Amino acid sequence: MTDASKTRPRRASVGEDQIFEMVRRYFLEDESKSDLARHFGISRFQVARLLKEARETGLVMISIRHPAQLSPEMGLDVAAALGIEHAIVVDRTPGSDQSTIEAVAHRLAIVLDDEIKPGQTVGMTWSRVIESMARQIRQLPTCEVVQLAGAIHLTGNRLGSVEIIRIIAEAANGTAYPIYAPLVLQEAETARALARQPDIARSLARIEELDIAVVSVGAWRPSGSALYNLLTASEAEEIADKGACGEISGRLFDQHGQAIESELDRRVLGISVDQLRRVPRVIGTGAGAYRAQATIAAAKAGLFNTLIVDRSLAQAILDLTGSLTTNA
Repeated sequence: MTDASKTRPRRASVGEDQIFEMVRRYFLEDESKSDLARHFGISRFQVARLLKEARETGLVMISIRHPAQLSPEMGLDVAAALGIEHAIVVDRTPGSDQSTIEAVAHRLAIVLDDEIKPGQTVGMTWSRVIESMARQIRQLPTCEVVQLAGAIHLTGNRLGSVEIIRIIAEAANGTAYPIYAPLVLQEAETARALARQPDIARSLARIEELDIAVVSVGAWRPSGSALYNLLTASEAEEIADKGACGEISGRLFDQHGQAIESELDRRVLGISVDQLRRVPRVIGTGAGAYRAQATIAAAKAGLFNTLIVDRSLAQAILDLTGSLTTNA
């Protein structure tokens, strides 16, 4: 951060020293735009405009370096193997699995900044990658942000579905459409009744207007899927016996990409498989080789057209599809 080198028009409500204090607290202390608006007695949109001007005039200078590298050739191989438009492979970074998740999340944030056009509607599910992306992101093109499925907040994770939607909407200076209900309900009738509640119905209706959706491919195994972890052991085993290979936003499919019909499907609150297929741009995300079979099946089902994954998952996909990477 440096002193301003260009002259900016003074504002009666917020002076130069206050602007400096505002950007310091936002960029260095992670204070939210809403909290800053209350502190300085202005609107959140005025805060956003002042922060943008601070970057444009040189008051704030941001430099981002991430240790993860891309594997462009492997990305081309994965896209060809899956029959999708685009795949991005992030090389595993030194350190823990969490560092790999953060690297994939970092690339997702860059892709969204490039892909989103002002005024679009963007849908988000919950995953560790998307949670990490929400913690990293600071600004996006103005858009509406819709929660794609009922709320998830697993033990040990800092942010749940609703918090993620609100954080990303704030970064985009847009409207958040959260779903204040669980992903899985005890009874199908309860799920139908909640879907008719005005606030939830409003969010579910926005799903039909999506321009972009960001999803995570879950593998049907313990700790491989948020949905799996919400069920009893007997319920998860029953679904496995039906041939479940993976899930996206609570919607199950087998290794051939065929949807699995069950009572559980009627208890899930959120986007349907048919709705997801109608979204023009669906960005799938994942990390870890154990997701390979589920990712291949989801591609067969036409559930995403762009994929962002780590190298281990990319290599496992190529191994299972019999493809050869030129960047091994």
